[in-house]
Amino acid sequence: MVFLLSGGLLTLAFEVYLQHFEKLSEIKVMWTPVIFGVVGGLLGVFISIFFNKISYYLFVVIMGVAMVVGSMGLYFHNKWRIPLILSSLADKEPVSIEFLTVNPPLLAPSAFVGLGVIGLLLAFYQPWNKAS
Repeated sequence: MVFLLSGGLLTLAFEVYLQHFEKLSEIKVMWTPVIFGVVGGLLGVFISIFFNKISYYLFVVIMGVAMVVGSMGLYFHNKWRIPLILSSLADKEPVSIEFLTVNPPLLAPSAFVGLGVIGLLLAFYQPWNKAS
């Protein structure tokens, strides 16, 4: 399971790289999910080979950081939408579907959050650090 989650991080890093490619040189913070996905994914692959107490805690840290990176992405993807949604709620107007489907994607960064949650659930309900 750790190996599959690590593969997910590597895949997400590649997907984010493709989606952010045109603006990576302009907006440096867009490198964050790419770099984290590669580093976290490769560390996860090594963790899946060496199951001990240190790798357990490293895995928990990686999954926690995945949740932080995903939360940052959700903020950056939606910070311009929040005032518009709040004003439409105040005016009691429905939010149009076109508003939700324009770039940047509304929920794409939640994939990092999802992987982090699954990883933490795995670590807390199947702790391999007790064997060492």
